[in-house]
Amino acid sequence: MGGIFGATAHDNVVPWVMQGLADLEDWDCDSAGLAVLADHQIQRRRATGRVSFLETLLGDEPIASNTALGHVRRATHGAPSRHNAHPLASSRVAVAHSGVIAHHAELRLELVGGQFRSDTDREGVVWLRARVRAA
Repeated sequence: MGGIFGATAHDNVVPWVMQGLADLEDWDCDSAGLAVLADHQIQRRRATGRVSFLETLLGDEPIASNTALGHVRRATHGAPSRHNAHPLASSRVAVAHSGVIAHHAELRLELVGGQFRSDTDREGVVWLRARVRAA
């Protein structure tokens, strides 16, 4: 199934979010990811496989923040891979979504100017938000 866990506080919330992802993970999750706001930029770490794989990645490439968004995923659109793992992001917006966006093909066509980096149905939300923000 998958799930989303986010937190904001005065201290580093990455350990809290990672524990939340571990609690949400079940047998069919195929990727896990984390987005944080650090130094006014969105930074992400994403891994194919279990939450433990993301934990290993964070050991090699640590990040800390008082604002974090995490996601564990079971692929519905786009194969299980690091570039399809959530959160998906532009330079200003990070999105984690569980479910299906039925009109994703039409949305992709409409947002052809967006720089799609994944094969998921959900990335259109990132670029739609970026377009609305620019208007």
